[in-house]
Amino acid sequence: INLRVTAQLVGDDATLPAPANSNPASPAGTLRAYFRETGGITMPRYERASLATGQTIPGPALVEDEWSTTLVHPGQRCHADRLGNLLIEVGA
Repeated sequence: INLRVTAQLVGDDATLPAPANSNPASPAGTLRAYFRETGGITMPRYERASLATGQTIPGPALVEDEWSTTLVHPGQRCHADRLGNLLIEVGA
């Protein structure tokens, strides 16, 4: 049995929300961490809601909100997109 389904929704184009913030956020604080690559270091801590659209945070860093904590490892970069997603670039 082979079944193919195609669906289409006819209507107005969806609109995406406007960027919540256009001013790059500064760290909300710092904390100590240990990484095998770097040893013990002090790294910045950011509040996710304050990140600007397109803001890039180099690792190591921590991005927190009330539901999750995102760890950006040394050598990685975190990008905040216009929908509030965090995109981690490995080997940056």
